[in-house]
Amino acid sequence: MDESRLNKKINTWAEQNFRRHRMCKNSNFRIYSQFESCGIASLFNDTDIANQQVNNAIHVKLLSDFKQKWHEDLHSDTTRRNGPGALKKGVVEYRSIYVKETERFTTVLKQEMKDILVVQTLQIKRRFDLYEFRMTRQGHNKQVSFIHGVYSVKKVLRYFYIKIARTRRTFIKLIYFIVFMSAFVYLNYRYNLPVFHVFRNPNVNKPCTLPVYDIYDHSVDQFFWDQQVLPCEGWLNLLYVDSKGYITMNKTAVSVSGYSDIKCEYRYIQRVSESKIEFSSKMDYVQPSYLDGDFVHAECYDSNRKLLYNNLHINVDSKNVFKNRKLAEETKTNLSVYIIGIDSLSRLIAERKIPKTLNFLRNDLSAYMFKGYTRVGDGSYPNLLPLFTGLKAYGEEHKVGINNIQYMFNNYSKQGCIDMYAEDWVQVATFVDIFRKQPSHHYIQPLFQAIDKVKSNSLAVEYTLKFLQHHNIPLGKTSPLCFGNVYKYQLILQYFKRFLDNYELKRKFAFAWTNEIGHDFLNMVGLADNDYLEFFKWMKESKKLENAIMIFMSDHGPRYSEIQNTEVGRISNLLPLFTIVLPDHIKSRFNHIHKNLKLNTERMTTAFDVYETLKDILHGDFQKKDSLSNVQKLPRGISLFREIPSSRSCLDADISEHYCPCYTTKNVSINDERVVDSVNAVVNKINDILEAVKTKCSKVVTQSVRSARSVFSDMVRDTQKERSFSFRSYLWNIAEQTRLRITFWTNPGNALYEATVQYNDKNNIKILGDINRINKYGNQSACLRIGQVRDRVRELYCYCL
Repeated sequence: MDESRLNKKINTWAEQNFRRHRMCKNSNFRIYSQFESCGIASLFNDTDIANQQVNNAIHVKLLSDFKQKWHEDLHSDTTRRNGPGALKKGVVEYRSIYVKETERFTTVLKQEMKDILVVQTLQIKRRFDLYEFRMTRQGHNKQVSFIHGVYSVKKVLRYFYIKIARTRRTFIKLIYFIVFMSAFVYLNYRYNLPVFHVFRNPNVNKPCTLPVYDIYDHSVDQFFWDQQVLPCEGWLNLLYVDSKGYITMNKTAVSVSGYSDIKCEYRYIQRVSESKIEFSSKMDYVQPSYLDGDFVHAECYDSNRKLLYNNLHINVDSKNVFKNRKLAEETKTNLSVYIIGIDSLSRLIAERKIPKTLNFLRNDLSAYMFKGYTRVGDGSYPNLLPLFTGLKAYGEEHKVGINNIQYMFNNYSKQGCIDMYAEDWVQVATFVDIFRKQPSHHYIQPLFQAIDKVKSNSLAVEYTLKFLQHHNIPLGKTSPLCFGNVYKYQLILQYFKRFLDNYELKRKFAFAWTNEIGHDFLNMVGLADNDYLEFFKWMKESKKLENAIMIFMSDHGPRYSEIQNTEVGRISNLLPLFTIVLPDHIKSRFNHIHKNLKLNTERMTTAFDVYETLKDILHGDFQKKDSLSNVQKLPRGISLFREIPSSRSCLDADISEHYCPCYTTKNVSINDERVVDSVNAVVNKINDILEAVKTKCSKVVTQSVRSARSVFSDMVRDTQKERSFSFRSYLWNIAEQTRLRITFWTNPGNALYEATVQYNDKNNIKILGDINRINKYGNQSACLRIGQVRDRVRELYCYCL
């Protein structure tokens, strides 16, 4: 078959199969262009499209393949015998070529989409127009819509590319600037990320030498500043609960506020679980009414139902308790116990931030301040669980299940005590989501759950505001530390006061713990100094401590402050505040308890010891017990009423390497120049103390040096336990300071003293802690006593003339 005949056959086939297409009918018929226009040759382009040589090559190849196939079919014997069937088979073969070429076209199209910015607009448009036509012919409308979308995006990208190209250098500079600033911000973040170094003490099996440090050491000054008073709301309480438990309208507040014709209603707050509360039905306030519960939510409205007052009120419902229970009496043997605590408060921070409170405890309540009270775990839970149960958290002892453990306040309750448990900040409470049953008869947690419902705030927002306010940036009209017109910790103290008043002469066990003011920001605790001072004054003046033992304490030092990266802060972080106040009649009747408590303030103690002490108080066991000095294996917990051996190690007390605060000592020659200089500095300090009474007391001079030891920490850094990485962690170097513990004799009076000093150089010697008189002095300082008044500091050093 010659080519003209072949063309005629092809024309006939095209006419028959594409007659319905208008374009095929109306175009200038050229067989290959017709095939392309009518969707047969999917990859062909019109002759005015770019890349003509490539298109011609494809065109010729397709024509050659088609002719070859056609020729084989038409000229084979089988084809000639079958007649029209050959033409049909030729069309099928051509369709196969069409499908393959369509797939190739799709691949090319995708590549062109990637390079869309560098392809000529007209060329791409013509290709899209052609492809749109073909796909529409085949019924692929979705693909056509996709092509339209791609082309629209291309036009937008092309527009911006042209615009950016005009300022290409500026664009490149901008990219470099963004990369540089991103790197700078990241590195700055990593550099300034808080550094929390973790240390461990490998020598836990050695007798403990308690660290002595300067509370006002300059290395920690940068972490302390005066906290500005944070504002709460200024409105007055339109309702209040009187001392007898009646909710009452505050007519004075209503008058001052300028309200008239107001109506109030209230509802009780009831505990369902540790994470859920419910409110009772609302009751209209008509006249003073006794509250049969501890907490109510009150609201007041004007005549137009506009909300004027929205507050929570505290009561202690003792009337129903007296109806249903017989309570034990508080006596000189059956003492009450009050435990008051502030979270994350080391003794160092307490001395600097609540000095008024501590001075009152020391001077007016004769409190015992424990310098070696040591944390036994990381957070509040592992440090308070031993105090209440005698068990160690997260170990084998813990496997019995937390709700199967007998807590100390349950033991006191069984002995007829009325108990109270009060802790703020539900989200971080010590035993959050642990108590299935209400742990004590009076329990404040429903109040703080109600606070979150009445005044709902995001924890992240509250934390941010507290962070800024801690740094004295006055952001926000009120502080997140407040609820309404009071600080939240004041609600704890109010509840405690009502509890003590309502059960005046009954035996009580009360635990009041404040988290929020100390948990994250150490300077905020200073806001509570006056309130706690006034609370303890009230306890003394109202004689609440005559038959009660009071403990004022904390669980650990700050966990989220870089103060722990200084040498002083690192040690003090392990030594939380712990003080205990005893009734005078206990100290006079059981003198050994007073003596042992004084000794134990200088020994390492833990929450396990407090648990044993609470057991003694529960059973009224104040009798003298055998010494533990010769016991081969010391018990983990030792009552504070017994003398704790000086040989006790962290291993004996079950304190891990990460929380062992003990120092190591090493002998130093008594002729060492540093020792001689240090003794002279201490003697000069004694004479300075006696300067005010020099007409009565002799001047002190050195007789001889008994011993000298260097005191140093054995702690090593444990990077595997550190919470986060910071570049500064490589730059922050904690230098060990030279400390000496010296014992020496003085004249007159043959007095023996012991002191610890920090030796920097001959002219820079700092005395750490007290200068202790460690031998008897009898009546050597009798001239300082005026009647019953004693000068307890100077009498240690004075030798009367």
